[in-house]
Amino acid sequence: MFVLNRLVDLCFLFDMLLRFFLMYRDEWSNIWIAQPTQIVRHYIKGWFAVDLVSVIPFDLINFFVGSSAVQQLRLMRVLRLLRLMKIIRVIQGTDMFTRWEAKMSMNYATLALTKFAFIALMISHWIACIFRFIVDIEYYVDSSGKVYNWLTMHSMGSTPLSEMPPSTQYISALYWSVMTLTTIGYGDLVPSTLAERALSIACMLLGAGTYAYVVGGVCQILNSMDASTTEFHQTLDTLNEYATQNQLPAELTSRLREYFHSSRALLRDKQNLDLLLTMSPGLRGEVSVFNNKWIADISFFHCSDVLERAQFVTALALVLRPECFPPSEFVIREGELNTKMYLVQRGIATKDKVVYAGGTYFGEDIILHLRQRKIAVRAFSYLHVQVLSKFDLEDIMATGLYPQVHRSIRRQVVKIAFRNQFVNTASRFHKARLSIADLPSTAAEMLSCRRRSSVFQPQVNEEETVDRIVEGVSSSVSGTVGFQDDELAASLVSRLDEVVLRLSRLEKYLLPNVSFDPPPSRRRESMASRSSSRRGSVTSGSLGPVDNNDPWHSSIQLVRRTSGRDVLKLDLDKSGSSKKHRHRTSVL
Repeated sequence: MFVLNRLVDLCFLFDMLLRFFLMYRDEWSNIWIAQPTQIVRHYIKGWFAVDLVSVIPFDLINFFVGSSAVQQLRLMRVLRLLRLMKIIRVIQGTDMFTRWEAKMSMNYATLALTKFAFIALMISHWIACIFRFIVDIEYYVDSSGKVYNWLTMHSMGSTPLSEMPPSTQYISALYWSVMTLTTIGYGDLVPSTLAERALSIACMLLGAGTYAYVVGGVCQILNSMDASTTEFHQTLDTLNEYATQNQLPAELTSRLREYFHSSRALLRDKQNLDLLLTMSPGLRGEVSVFNNKWIADISFFHCSDVLERAQFVTALALVLRPECFPPSEFVIREGELNTKMYLVQRGIATKDKVVYAGGTYFGEDIILHLRQRKIAVRAFSYLHVQVLSKFDLEDIMATGLYPQVHRSIRRQVVKIAFRNQFVNTASRFHKARLSIADLPSTAAEMLSCRRRSSVFQPQVNEEETVDRIVEGVSSSVSGTVGFQDDELAASLVSRLDEVVLRLSRLEKYLLPNVSFDPPPSRRRESMASRSSSRRGSVTSGSLGPVDNNDPWHSSIQLVRRTSGRDVLKLDLDKSGSSKKHRHRTSVL
């Protein structure tokens, strides 16, 4: 014990000297104070007196001065209790539990239970030490001259506790301390003197409060160890009560329970979103970038600026909404407007012959203007998705804080419009088996026609320039940003010319025996058609077979309607007389 006491004294002395050089946090300004004079002044006004007394070596004083003289110095004995105050200051001053909670990767409930256990053990230890130490302070002698205290009144066998080693006395005192704190009180070890009974009263009052605090805290922790589980059980209880009150069929109730069990993760996602909202903007951005790495897989959300990307991902993370779909349920219905984009977290979804698994996404056409979706998407299994609303995305982009992302979305709009135009043009040409020569001969003329493949394409006439048309095609998701990239416009015109050339080759393959002789007045009559009346003017050409003996004769009429839509009217006459077959189709 002598060596252990000296080690404790050295630790306390080192801690006291170190306090003169440690910064402290000002309570009002919440900043760290580093000036030496202020640090010394703050420490002297605080715990310096307690620390000074705690480093006094009472054992050495007892050894050099003499046991009989020290026994009379009751004040010195009381001062030894201040060493306990030193332990309290070390725990509170260093915020030990707070640092454990911040550094250790463990469940808060487990950490809190450990904290309560540590508090209970420390209080029990301190009370045991005080219960033993009070014997030396009081020193009560009865009329016969015999020392009277709880050590002399209790014994182990025939040997009193006062003659037992210190370890036995400590265990006996700790036994009484725990028995008092837990309000058990067996009565086999009781206080004997007035001071011991006064201490017992204080310990019983302290024990009642400590017992209630520890037990109540443990019960609360056990109930809240998993908040999502508790909320899930409450949801199931509400569902069962609802099914009983409304007399739902047993089969439907069973499917509802199965759905709620499968969508249990939604409760955690909602709690995670609430937690994200409580973070600072910087920390929220770091967490959002780490948890939403899937955004890097979406080409039109690409951004090379790290700061802009973090801010954009954070904005998206705050508007994402978790949803769950049971098997065979429609995620997207045919004819539904393109107002939502879906990121698959778990499960499988099918779109025609395409399968979407975890980490994939669909519904990226939300960057276009409102349009109806032509293909439905169904959940093949229980499908957990994150939903991004078109209107939330528009609100984010309308802030103007993400120019690089805005340009990426704008380029993707142009690509989608070009792809849709190519597919629709090729499909209509294949169905109508039209001659490519009757289509506009240049990309500019093709763009000047009425477009139906993209909802972004405005209704224009032939006098509008290619740049203006491309500007309309490449309008952004909010519809407020025009297209200003001349190089991309030139590239688009070049690619459209290439499409015309490929369609020409396709015509030669599909119609190898057909030639087209365009009328010489096509361009003149086309110009005259713009100033004609509401009925429109007609420019006709002939599509004749090479074999003159073929009884079929066909003619194509290019009709310009007042509504602005160009249609090709294909009349097929048999034997050059009566018109028995008439087909009408529209191009571009």
